[in-house]
Amino acid sequence: MRQGTYEGRCLGRLSHGKSDNGNKQVGLVYQITEGEFAGYQAPWRVTIRQDTPEHRAEDLGRLVETLRVSGWRGERLSALVAGEPEGLGDVGVRLVFQPEYFDRTRKETLRDEELYNFGEENLRACIESGDVEMRFRLRFVNRRMEATMKQPLDGEELDDFCGDVDTFIARGGERAAKSGPRGESANARETPVRREIAGRGESAV
Repeated sequence: MRQGTYEGRCLGRLSHGKSDNGNKQVGLVYQITEGEFAGYQAPWRVTIRQDTPEHRAEDLGRLVETLRVSGWRGERLSALVAGEPEGLGDVGVRLVFQPEYFDRTRKETLRDEELYNFGEENLRACIESGDVEMRFRLRFVNRRMEATMKQPLDGEELDDFCGDVDTFIARGGERAAKSGPRGESANARETPVRREIAGRGESAV
């Protein structure tokens, strides 16, 4: 596995439990559906913090949003827990994997502030020595990007438009358009490449 964003789908399995400090947790399992790692499964979890009303609302919102992005059309979590998927897993999603660092001595994942104090060179040395293990965790589940329109075509209007395009192709219009003069496309310009150190790493996890 490598850091990156992959096409995937929720497998529809929901689990629930509690953290060591008693906070409620919900988990879902996702599977990569395309590319080099197709078939790879990974859990996504959210912990519902209870220390402040704001944290609780934020975490519940993240849970519901992730369920919606993954296709859930229901209104009651109890029905989902009982085994009624109500669309969960029916749509494709984009799975964002990011690195996390596990301290084998303490047997816990390093927090962001701890990583900052480690420093890059020290962290690399700890990974090479085996004291710290770099893993790739499913951090975010995002909606697939779509080009939305204010007024979608439908019915006869859509049929007519498809017929126009089909006729254009059949009469060789595509070849004629390619041979004409064209300006520089914005997509043709080079853009700076963002290099991610962890993006080139690999893990058996």
